[in-house]
Amino acid sequence: MITKPIQLIYPTIDLFLYDIREGFQYTAEINNNRRQFWHKIDPNIDETKLAELAKLENPEADYVPLLAKPFESPLDGYYYALQFGDMYSLQLACSGEYQDADSQKRNDGNQAIDNLKKIEQAIINKLNHSDEYTETAAIKQGTIGQTWLVSVQIADSNQDPKQLAKEFYEKLTPNSSWKPEFKEQGRFLGARLFQYWHSPTNWNQEWAEFSKENYHIVFCLFPAGKDITEIRQKVEDIYLDLTRLFSYRHKIIWGYWHSRKLNNKLKQQSGEIRSLIDKVRDYSRQVRSQELNLQELQVTLTQSFPTFSDYAVHLNELESLSYTIKLNLDNYKSKLQKIERDTNSYLKLFADFSDFAGEKYLQQVETDCTRFRPGLTLLENLIRTIGSVSEIEQTKSNRTLNTTLTATAIGFTLIVLVVGCWLLVVGC
Repeated sequence: MITKPIQLIYPTIDLFLYDIREGFQYTAEINNNRRQFWHKIDPNIDETKLAELAKLENPEADYVPLLAKPFESPLDGYYYALQFGDMYSLQLACSGEYQDADSQKRNDGNQAIDNLKKIEQAIINKLNHSDEYTETAAIKQGTIGQTWLVSVQIADSNQDPKQLAKEFYEKLTPNSSWKPEFKEQGRFLGARLFQYWHSPTNWNQEWAEFSKENYHIVFCLFPAGKDITEIRQKVEDIYLDLTRLFSYRHKIIWGYWHSRKLNNKLKQQSGEIRSLIDKVRDYSRQVRSQELNLQELQVTLTQSFPTFSDYAVHLNELESLSYTIKLNLDNYKSKLQKIERDTNSYLKLFADFSDFAGEKYLQQVETDCTRFRPGLTLLENLIRTIGSVSEIEQTKSNRTLNTTLTATAIGFTLIVLVVGCWLLVVGC
């Protein structure tokens, strides 16, 4: 039996990239983020043009169109840049080459499946501004995340959409060891919808490596016999909603990745707090034996200030990320419901992500915040107690009144209380 070659009608690939515009950052870093984003479109952009583009931004607006730029002929494609609050979005769309470059007549004829790889490579080349590499350069990856969208009309109604999606994936995957099963199917604008997400197992690796493994691709397969012009219009009309939906998804993942970094830092600083507690225990013995070294106590007090400052900053950032994840999770659910309602679609395969993110990411970060929050209070009390004992001992060296002994006893009691509370918190 001779297998007919797979034929596709108007295959189109979109790459949605998301970049941080403003986070826990200063003006200089925001400017650097802006420069890095625009280098994806124009690697030779100058400071004057960057300043003009900066004036277009409006963090209070729902979204701000920044630039629409077509690819050079004969490629049928474009760059489209947006700003959403504290992030940028860049869409690179390509449908191969025009049937006629001069009139920019689109190629609506049947095409071979191998053209998908050529279209993907054209997008990568446009992003890298080079045709030397088969993968996106690390500096060109989204600093928040990225999603590939493949939309195509099936030429033969006898072809199985699920099998086609698998074959499309094999042509496009950056890693042949990743094997999607496509158990969940969706319906979208009259098309069959499939997605694959390779979630990294190592959330402590640097973002450049993490981003390569955080691979998300969506396949939208329209049935044969439909008007391709109508299909194109439907997809173009929904692009903005999809751009927003994917942005919320990646902001959630980005927030959780960031939280793992902060979680490790807070764990380390909790160990430093424990070391301070151990020193306080030793000071309590010295108070009783009247062997307290005032200079050593003051050094300990000075050393505790950076720990307190770093711990407070990192805890505040972790709590901000908890809010970020929750906000974007709520926005994701609302946007998904709107898309389903407006397009009469069935998108449970997208809803599964929000269920998972709520149970895994949001709950974990909220738990981490609850676990680390008492450490801030204990550290404040510890510094206050050490300072009190230091003052008391200073007074004691000048006076030998009974009231000084009473004050020392009070200071010792505070130390014991702080140590006791800390032991209760850490479960010792």
